[in-house]
Amino acid sequence: MNTLRILFEAQGLYLLWWLRALGGWRDPAVVFGPRRWLLLLAGMPLFLVVQAGHGVFLLLDEWLFPRYRSTRLDKAVFITGIPRSGTTYLHRTLTEYSNRYTTFETWEALLAPSITQRRLIEFGERLDRRLGSPLRRGLEAGVEWLGRDLEAVHRVRLEAAEEDYLALLPAAGCLIMLLAFPGAPGLRGLGHFPSGISSRRRERLLRFHYRNLQRHLYARGQSRILLSKNAAFGTWTADLARWLPSARFLVCIREPEQALASQIRAIQSARQITGARVDHESVQGIFLDTLSASLEHLSCTLPRLRPDRYAVIHMEDLQREPAAVLRAALARIEAGADATLEAHLETLETAADTPVTHDVATTLRLHPDRIRARLLPAYQRLLALAPQTRA
Repeated sequence: MNTLRILFEAQGLYLLWWLRALGGWRDPAVVFGPRRWLLLLAGMPLFLVVQAGHGVFLLLDEWLFPRYRSTRLDKAVFITGIPRSGTTYLHRTLTEYSNRYTTFETWEALLAPSITQRRLIEFGERLDRRLGSPLRRGLEAGVEWLGRDLEAVHRVRLEAAEEDYLALLPAAGCLIMLLAFPGAPGLRGLGHFPSGISSRRRERLLRFHYRNLQRHLYARGQSRILLSKNAAFGTWTADLARWLPSARFLVCIREPEQALASQIRAIQSARQITGARVDHESVQGIFLDTLSASLEHLSCTLPRLRPDRYAVIHMEDLQREPAAVLRAALARIEAGADATLEAHLETLETAADTPVTHDVATTLRLHPDRIRARLLPAYQRLLALAPQTRA
């Protein structure tokens, strides 16, 4: 059984990364302060227990809700691209102002990846409401406190639309663990599909993710379209298109030097939690490699898809003309905007923000020529696929 195998595989990988980190106190890419020791000695054992618990409930789904496997993922929409390019804005706009889509919320991705857990939590929530919702308020406060250092990336709230790649944590398939274990074997390859990971593990992860998406749609009802989002899936695009032949892709891009600088600035707060030195050249080199792999993969993959299966959205276009760009992108993938979303788009005509730029020289420790050589050629190819609406 794929689920059982990948869950055991994940526990082995986590143990490997954990033990390697414990013995890597001289690693220049991390700072071994009190918080990192707390993370490794207290946080990681708790994390392993939680992921093992998720695994038990995921296996229970196979017995209690076997029909979820027949759930169809027709015309699922994936929002991907490169980090810090407007993917979160696009994701939350489509989920908050349209009744057409369903997506993972934070509590589902982190606390209840299984159908069984969701049913239990929904039952507990009904009881909690009768008591005045003390448990809910406590959880919201806890999530807000834990996510306070991640506000620069995006706001973390229990019921906010969230990246469903977090539901890959039980399978050790979530690239966010790179912040805790920079350079861990088997982890960097998640951002380098398909070449950076063995074909067998890749297929196991894809099947596991496919089942997660089926679980979500089964639990939420199958009348809506699944909306999946994460920029970390940039190099997964070809495989996702293969696994879901009717899927559509909204691909967000921006000037890559600015994207890299913005990403590094956004995750600097993670140093407070994990000790990762994001200002170190070796750590920034990891993110450069991942960004380069995403751009290369997307620039090669998208032209091979039917034109109605993807739309490339440039962040500057989205900021300058949000309504026009969103309408054009949705029309291209034959999704369209329902009445609720259309009404919201009308309010965006004059609501575009001024593009934010970052001082690349003060943020990045990498040589500009190295960055441009790695990123610009693939970016230019992707740019040619985007509608030219900029002045």
